[in-house]
Amino acid sequence: MIEQVLSRHNAALRVEITVKTLISLGIIALAVILPQLVHLASSRRSQAGSRSL
Repeated sequence: MIEQVLSRHNAALRVEITVKTLISLGIIALAVILPQLVHLASSRRSQAGSRSL
């Protein structure tokens, strides 16, 4: 899909590599950050529940 968009715009090889690298880094960052946010949110919920008991 990305390859098709880049080929439609006649992107240079350097631009293709840059775009693909930035997309890969974004996906990796999400893969690292999202689980940490979920665990942070779930730990706050469990702490709030234990306080009320």
